[in-house]
Amino acid sequence: MTDLVDTSPAIDPGTKGASSIRVLVVGDALERRGSLVEVLATLPGIQVVGLVTDAGGAVEAVRTLAPHVVVIDLGMPGMEGLEATRRIVARDPEVPVLVSSADGDESLVIEALLSGARGCLPQRPASRAIADAIRAAAQRDASFPSEIGGPLFDRLIESLRRERAMRSAAEEASADRESQHRLAKETSDMAEARFRTLVEQIPAITYTEAVDTQDTLFISPQVKTLLGYTAREWLEDPHLWEQLMHPDDVERVVQECATSNREQRPFRSEYRVIARDGRLFWFMDDARLVLDENGTPLCWQGVMNDITEQKMMEEERQRLLAVVESERRLREMLENVQLAAVGLDLAGDITFCNDYLLGLSGRPGEEVLGRNWFETFVPQELRDVRDGFLPDPTAGSILAHHESPILTGSEDRRVISWSNTVVRDAHGRVVGATCIGQDITEQREAEQRLKEAETKYRTLIEQIPAATYVDVAGGAYPDVRPLYVSPQIESMLGVTPQEFVGDDLWEALLHPDDRATALQETVRGVASREPFSIEYRMVSREGRTLWIRDQATVLRDQDGLPTAVHGVLFDITDLKRAEEELRIALEIEQEASERLRQADEMKTAFLTAVSHELRTPLSAVLAAALTLEQREHALDAEPEVRREILRGLARSAGRLSELLTDILDVDRLARGVVEPRRSLTDLGELVRRIVEGSDLLRDRVVHLEVDAAVAAVDRPMVERIVENLLANVARHTPPEAQAWVRVVREGEGVVVVVEDDGPGVPADLREIVFEPFRQGENVPSHSPGVGLGLSLVARFAQLHAGRAWVEERPGGGASFRVFFPEATNTNDLFDEMVGSFQV
Repeated sequence: MTDLVDTSPAIDPGTKGASSIRVLVVGDALERRGSLVEVLATLPGIQVVGLVTDAGGAVEAVRTLAPHVVVIDLGMPGMEGLEATRRIVARDPEVPVLVSSADGDESLVIEALLSGARGCLPQRPASRAIADAIRAAAQRDASFPSEIGGPLFDRLIESLRRERAMRSAAEEASADRESQHRLAKETSDMAEARFRTLVEQIPAITYTEAVDTQDTLFISPQVKTLLGYTAREWLEDPHLWEQLMHPDDVERVVQECATSNREQRPFRSEYRVIARDGRLFWFMDDARLVLDENGTPLCWQGVMNDITEQKMMEEERQRLLAVVESERRLREMLENVQLAAVGLDLAGDITFCNDYLLGLSGRPGEEVLGRNWFETFVPQELRDVRDGFLPDPTAGSILAHHESPILTGSEDRRVISWSNTVVRDAHGRVVGATCIGQDITEQREAEQRLKEAETKYRTLIEQIPAATYVDVAGGAYPDVRPLYVSPQIESMLGVTPQEFVGDDLWEALLHPDDRATALQETVRGVASREPFSIEYRMVSREGRTLWIRDQATVLRDQDGLPTAVHGVLFDITDLKRAEEELRIALEIEQEASERLRQADEMKTAFLTAVSHELRTPLSAVLAAALTLEQREHALDAEPEVRREILRGLARSAGRLSELLTDILDVDRLARGVVEPRRSLTDLGELVRRIVEGSDLLRDRVVHLEVDAAVAAVDRPMVERIVENLLANVARHTPPEAQAWVRVVREGEGVVVVVEDDGPGVPADLREIVFEPFRQGENVPSHSPGVGLGLSLVARFAQLHAGRAWVEERPGGGASFRVFFPEATNTNDLFDEMVGSFQV
């Protein structure tokens, strides 16, 4: 039964961009399962995609949900958990299975591992351990918690013994039981293959040796990972193990191995091995003899665990302790100070006391000798130190060194550092102790004051919103080396103070564009021996760029040479950003002012042009209307004059209509409400019809050269573009000028070209002429227009993802060009067009 199903697509955890590891949970104990699910729900990068309560449903869920990892609770009733493991592994061996046993049943866990499980979860649901195990399983790595290490090894030995016994029994079977013999052998081979697969995933080197010859019969691939030698090299050279062992360990280990082999008892030894790359490893070698059911030795099965880290830690600890002890004793020997001396018997009574101690305590000798040391000198709250301090009469043990306060006669306290030794009689029996002590009261008080002062200083410098640093200067040379930096450096640059100082990361983190300047200014500042300030950029470990203000003071020795540099690194990124934003705002304001000025000029030009352009056709319309009104009867007799007046009236009205249409189009384009309605069009044929039907160049010589070229365009917009370009030729060229109209393919589009052999367009005006209300210089007085035609050409071209421009015509004149991209997906466009005709 599946409680939760996620239908999102499976994601390979090894694929770039994978969002999470998909986990299927199999179990029936609601409380335990719920606890595990709650833990999984808090883990980043892990997603629970299903909950299954039986073995049959688990196999189906693996097929439908495609999880990256399956987690199975072995504590299900009967053998459901183990059965689910076997079924999933049998159906899809590539899906890693992790098992869990909250009841701590290690035998069940081991049986699941032998059945093909990739690993197991720890018994306690620690989120980090569970996450690590799931991620390892998703990457096809094994995961074995330490709590089952010993039982797992025992079970593997027992499994090997049992399977080899089965093989031996099968080989002794009679001929008439040939089928049983083959079945037993196949079972044994499968079990041993399963055994090898499992042991090769254990995070240690496992091996098998012959009993008599001690030749290596098998060694797991981990030997290559740890020591750099392949399993083949190890098997081919029977002496490689001894050759790689540290010379100081060979004799001892070989002797221990021979003894274990002779007495047939477990072998356990620690020794060093030299890897191929020269590194030294410590191993704990644990081997056990595998016996068959009759007690006959089959082989040695062993595990070599890498304990190098533990050994190194122990050696380092012993070394540090020795160094500390040596330094302390040496310091005591060299210091020429007075010492307190006291002798105690086994009961803690004072047997002697020197004058220094008496003077220190302010007590006369008769009040001290014979009295109990702990009751006289040790404060009440510290008298339990007596049990650890007094020597054991049978072992002669004593607390060798300790610090403790003593009470003086005036009830003051003095801190004494004691060195204690036992006193023996002539027969070697412990009879007491001698204690030599140094008064370190002032030293401890000074240390406490220094610690408090340092704490206050550190608290101060580590709370200010900047990173402080101290560099050691190179004396006569302007060279500096880091000595200290405050913890704020980590929040600024993402590196710890230890990394910043130890690896000298200041120069490495400088922005490449500022590195040379920052280094030069630092050298100059240190050499000047005066306070200096530098601003530069640094790049944090996360890739963020920060602006830093470095304010430093140079400390000098008595000769005036620099000895150290004390400085503060301020993060001024926000300040720089504010300055940049202020600069940008100022530029925007200036641009806005310029645009307002241009808009005002455009408005003035617009009003001037429109007032003139409107007045001219309106005057013509008014004059024609008055003429018709006043000479209505007279004109009946003059039909030709009447027709001429009406034609003029129509031309003026048409000009007014064109002007209003252009103005309305400019307004609609400015508001972004115009969208082209494209259709597949033969631009060559369309331009031919426009030119042939236009009266704009009826008195000119027009050369028409068009090719068939299909593009997705808005036909009315193309008509407006061509008409405006023809009108531009008519308005800005003399009557005798010729015109050329061409439609040609260029690159991945079509270009409409309108050229003339007139005066052309100067290079500095070729961008301006496409702006609204711009007509260029030396506009003829006979040329009507307000400067909107070419601006509409440019805007209509942009709406088609194209562009309009002007260049010089070869031979003189202007060449206006408009580029239209070809249809990139004619099938989609055709379908769209056909769909528009369907009901």
